[in-house]
Amino acid sequence: KAKKTRKFAAVKRMLNPNDIRLKENQLKQKMKEEKEKEKSVRRVTQVASSMFLAHNTALVPPYRVLVDTNFINFSLQNKLELVSGMMDCLYAKCIPCITDCVMAELEKLGHRYRVALRIARDPRFERLKCSHSGTYADDCLVQRVTSHKCYIVATCDRDLRRRIRQIPGIPLMYPLVSHVLEAISRKGGPRPLFVALQGPQGSGKSYLSALLVAELRTRSLNTALLSLDDIYLPHAELVTLAELHPDNPLWRGRGQPGTHDVPLGLHVLSQLEEGKPVEIPRFDKSLYNGEGDRLPAGFAGGVVVDPPVDVVIFEGWCVGFYPVSIEKLDALWNGAWVDQSQQLGLGDSVQKQNVSDVNDTLKDYIPLWNFFDTFVQLQPTPSAEESPLSVVYLWRLEQEHNMKARNGGKGMSDESVKAFVDRYIPGYVFFGGGPAVGFGSEAPRWLGNSLRVHIDDKRMVVATETF
Repeated sequence: KAKKTRKFAAVKRMLNPNDIRLKENQLKQKMKEEKEKEKSVRRVTQVASSMFLAHNTALVPPYRVLVDTNFINFSLQNKLELVSGMMDCLYAKCIPCITDCVMAELEKLGHRYRVALRIARDPRFERLKCSHSGTYADDCLVQRVTSHKCYIVATCDRDLRRRIRQIPGIPLMYPLVSHVLEAISRKGGPRPLFVALQGPQGSGKSYLSALLVAELRTRSLNTALLSLDDIYLPHAELVTLAELHPDNPLWRGRGQPGTHDVPLGLHVLSQLEEGKPVEIPRFDKSLYNGEGDRLPAGFAGGVVVDPPVDVVIFEGWCVGFYPVSIEKLDALWNGAWVDQSQQLGLGDSVQKQNVSDVNDTLKDYIPLWNFFDTFVQLQPTPSAEESPLSVVYLWRLEQEHNMKARNGGKGMSDESVKAFVDRYIPGYVFFGGGPAVGFGSEAPRWLGNSLRVHIDDKRMVVATETF
């Protein structure tokens, strides 16, 4: 006898109107949580009084440097010796430290990272025990520096750097070249990556640029280096400019916008962009008792850049400076300029019309700035009671003494250097914010892909930020 199959009635399932899976209920729940969050008391982490902004005065040598997997691997790829490299950066004894969680992460990465694991087991590394288990390495480092603010964190990981910057008093260490390499990885097409580097006189722009060029060439990246100083007008034209504007002390010699050969700069950058060979101009600052003069084309020792070019680095003290509106100029004249001129003892040597003339000239520089994809800014950050521009005088004097030591004493006297720097100060006060804001509604193309490096009076990095 055949079995009868039991029949079941079809049941239509319905959701309860209060079911959390309904979108309306999810929205209500979210709004309820937000209201409760607004009512809740916020817990503010207490910070030791020794820490102000990005500075931690409690950090003293020997520096204990926490390293992550990313940083160890980067040092291997670039053939950097970790311990000696840290000492070269901080000019003091350094103790690299590695936590159990970072070591566990290296072990999990397998055979490809065996060399990195061998480096991490170097007896010079201090092994830090972790009280937790199974914690992600980045979370481990964040927890440790939050609890113990006696470390410097060495990492190339952008996300980890962003988290560490939110913790007061924790310095970061990472290779500046990584910022350029990240920009290269995002660049498409055959056009070179154009990198702008700005910083005051003596801040180390030329030295840093040379290091970047050397590092990029080890990666088989053909790099061209150009300085804004090298496109100054020839000496005869500088003299003519000063004679045409006898009432403007800002144009009595090289320096301020208006003393550069902008068409020459546009020609060189255009040739590099189009993949054509071009000679890099050079300006010899030691000629004419320190007033300087551009060397003739084809001079002995001149550099001709042949294509293809992967990276173009352009450095200068006012790179990225944009003109400001009349209203902004008036506000700065009555505010920031009064404060800075009093602190630096500049007196009444500069009139507002002088600054206005330079402001008008800056409009001619905008086509130059439009070439650049990424921006690196060196910003002096001295103690709170000093003007951030006071250190420029010290740096520029050191720079002049070093040049005179190399060329047999040709250059400016100390008094001339002081007067020389005085003419630059208005540029910083009125136009120094240009790299972050641009001009009018036209934002610089490098915004969102730029790096600001804060340095102290010894040119040591105290903080970094992106903009």
